[in-house]
Amino acid sequence: RASRLSAPVAMRSTPKVPYKFPGMDEATWISIYSRMYRERILLLSQDIDDDFANQMIATLLYLESEDSKSPAAMYFNVGGGVMKAGLAVHDTMRMMPYEFQTVNMGMCAQVAAFLVAAGTKGKRFALPNARFRMENPTIEPMYDNEGKPRTRIMQATEMRLEVAEVLRDKRRVLEGFSSATGR
Repeated sequence: RASRLSAPVAMRSTPKVPYKFPGMDEATWISIYSRMYRERILLLSQDIDDDFANQMIATLLYLESEDSKSPAAMYFNVGGGVMKAGLAVHDTMRMMPYEFQTVNMGMCAQVAAFLVAAGTKGKRFALPNARFRMENPTIEPMYDNEGKPRTRIMQATEMRLEVAEVLRDKRRVLEGFSSATGR
């Protein structure tokens, strides 16, 4: 007798899809993102902060351990993010031995646009209504325990070092775009 899967019902939860793990008789419901990862498809659809960047880096490393030769596809609809977090994802992409197809599906702003450009040459795409937006990088504000921006008091030498760091990141991104696009 065939067992019947019933789709889980939950409001505002991650969609689930049936998946039959190798060696199992019956399918089980797993997150659609987990299913996509198994096919080497990554969807980036939120601002790139440190936590999200670490999740992406862990996924890229896992994909390498599973199969270091098959390409991965990254689909973007990202409004921006923290420059340092995005650069960490970029550096990890550059380390991987496999190729990346990158696709802008909507809006890719700031560091997300840079990550789309980091795809393998000839495998970078933007859908017809997709848009890229670049802005100058900024000094990331400090936040208190409640998530509110707080005033930063610093010496002139500290400010000079922070500005130099932001300008270094901007130069890296511009050089990366130039290298990726030949422009």
